[in-house]
Amino acid sequence: MGESLTVRLFVRTQTYDIPCDPRQPAKWLLMQAKNIQRSSQKNTPPEDELEVLFNRTTRRVIDLEDSIGSSISAMDVIDARTLLQTPDTSYNSVMFPWLRSYPGGLLSSDKIDSSNGLFFQQLYAFTLIGKRTPVSAAQRKQKQDQDAFLSLLHTYVTGNYDQDHKSRPQPTGVRRVTVPSSPVYPPEHDPNGFSDSGSDSSLEDSPSYPTRPRNDNVGPQRIPAPSSPVHQVPTVPSPSVSRPQNALDGMENVFDIVFKQQAIGMKLGADETKQFAIVKECFEGSEAKRYPEIQSGVVILAVNGQEVSGLGLSRVLYRLREAPRPVVVRFGRMSTRQLLERRKAHGRW
Repeated sequence: MGESLTVRLFVRTQTYDIPCDPRQPAKWLLMQAKNIQRSSQKNTPPEDELEVLFNRTTRRVIDLEDSIGSSISAMDVIDARTLLQTPDTSYNSVMFPWLRSYPGGLLSSDKIDSSNGLFFQQLYAFTLIGKRTPVSAAQRKQKQDQDAFLSLLHTYVTGNYDQDHKSRPQPTGVRRVTVPSSPVYPPEHDPNGFSDSGSDSSLEDSPSYPTRPRNDNVGPQRIPAPSSPVHQVPTVPSPSVSRPQNALDGMENVFDIVFKQQAIGMKLGADETKQFAIVKECFEGSEAKRYPEIQSGVVILAVNGQEVSGLGLSRVLYRLREAPRPVVVRFGRMSTRQLLERRKAHGRW
C-alpha cells in the first residue's frame, strides 16, 4: 500500500494519468479533478461543480472518505461527475449529502434499495430546478404564442363573438347622430344635450313630442337639416350593423378549421357585393386541400375569433396573412335566399 498508484482520471472530455498515494482519501482525487476543471474554464462559461467520483471499471460510486487504495485499483478509469450525471444504480450517501439530516433517516442502509434509487435522484433534480435557467427571446416569444393560442381557444369555446358585435352599436347609437342603430327614432332626439338614459328613454317612449319647450331653442335649427338624411342615414349603417348577425344566421354548414402552416393554399375572390371573401379553389398539395369541406363557394366568416364578413377581399387576405399560427378560420356557405337579399341590398346603395 505504500507504493504509488496511477489512476486514470477522466474530467470532461480529457483523460489524465494521476499518480497518487493509496493511503490518501478519495476526496483528494476529487480536488485534483476540480483544479483541472477550473484551469480549463478560463475562456468558457462556468459549469456545474464536480461532486462525485465514479469508477467506470467497477461501475459504482466511490466514497470520498475511504482511501484510494481500498476502492480503486491500478489503471482504473475514474470519472469525475456531477450528481445528476451519476447513474441510477450507483446511489449511496455520497450522492445525497443533503438528506443526511432528515429526521427519518432516509439514507440508512435498511431504507434505500433498488426500487427507490431513481426516486431519490429525481428528487435531487427537482432541488436544482431554477438554479440556472436562461430564457432566450425565442423561448419567450414561443411562450407568448402559446398563451395567445390558449386564450384564442378559450374565446372560441365560449363563443362570444356575437356578444362583442352586439355591444358595439349601443354606445354609438346614443352619442352619434349619423350612426343610429334603429330607424324608428329619428336622430334629432339625440343631440339635445341629454346624456343620461332617463331623458333618452322618455323621448323614445313619447316620440310624438319632439317640439316641447325644452327643445325650442335647438329644434328649428336641426329638424330641417337632418330631415332629408333621416331616411337615408339608417340605410347606410343598417347593413353593417346587421351584417354579422345576418351572415351567421343565414349561413349553412358553418365549420371551423385550424391551419398551422403560413401558406394555407386557397385562391379567394369577392362576391357580387364586393363585401365577402369566397373560396374559389384550393391548390394541390396545400394544407387547405386536405379538408374536403373547403369547396368552391365557401365564405370566410371569422379569423381567430374576429368576424371578417363585410370587410372585403383585401382586408380578409391581410387578416389571414398576418394572423399568428396556428390560426382558426370559420367557414360557411350562404343560402340562396341570403344571396338574393345581399344583391337587393347592394342595389339600394
